[in-house]
Amino acid sequence: MKMNKNRLGLILSKLEGSYRKYLLQLCLSPELVAEILFIARKDIKDKVVYNLGCGTGRFAIGSVVLGAKAVYGIDLDRVMLDIAKENVLHVQHITGIQLSRLCHWHLKDVFKLYEKCDTVIQFPPINTDILFFMKALEIGRNVYSIHKPDREEELRQLAKKYKAKIFKVKRYRLTKGFLPEVILVVAKR
Repeated sequence: MKMNKNRLGLILSKLEGSYRKYLLQLCLSPELVAEILFIARKDIKDKVVYNLGCGTGRFAIGSVVLGAKAVYGIDLDRVMLDIAKENVLHVQHITGIQLSRLCHWHLKDVFKLYEKCDTVIQFPPINTDILFFMKALEIGRNVYSIHKPDREEELRQLAKKYKAKIFKVKRYRLTKGFLPEVILVVAKR
């Protein structure tokens, strides 16, 4: 099945999203998730992808739809992971892609993760986003991470420390929630 950004956004719009106020975490629109996944698609196709703080799994599921070899969704919230598993079944039904063989969900503290992967995609909780970025740089060769715009310089300094280079910073305006805009930071080692 030919997948374009609009079709992926439509598929993701059928899934339950995640909003965790207690973590100061927002839910991105399905269209924005699809856009970010399409920016990352060359680092997703045939690669091992980790989605840190995966919530209900939209980045992870979208990565499999775009051809990831394997995707690992890591989160501390069992309820979110249960929703992610249901979301996988829903997308399997819609697309016919056997996502359940390629999506692996782990109830685990991100900071106790030591595996390596090709690509990390994440929208971390606002209050721990810098720590998530550091962990992503430790385990992934390619990092796609979403942050508050005022974090940009700190993220650039961290990338240097981890011998990574920031290739792209893109701003997005949000229409819902307490955060008016975010930036996507793409770092590669």
